[in-house]
Amino acid sequence: MAHKEKIFKLDNGNRLKVEITFHFDSFRYDYDKSKENMSYYAFVTYLEKGKKKGIRVNNEDWLTQIQETALELWQDFKPKFTSLTHR
Repeated sequence: MAHKEKIFKLDNGNRLKVEITFHFDSFRYDYDKSKENMSYYAFVTYLEKGKKKGIRVNNEDWLTQIQETALELWQDFKPKFTSLTHR
């Protein structure tokens, strides 16, 4: 499992907290096209300026922020390859 939170500052001074979680557990098993082998979860919270608690908002309204957070999470956890030199 991989998780990332990102805070976006909005033009009106409020903030948006986007949390993304990728679940990779099913990769341990044989691939089966009839089943989902990777799942993700997005949770978006709207935080008013000066308040610590926010309210959950509709993900469809904030897809750009969800995609940006998911891409950053993928960059953090994707395999890193280095070039090997032959001697």
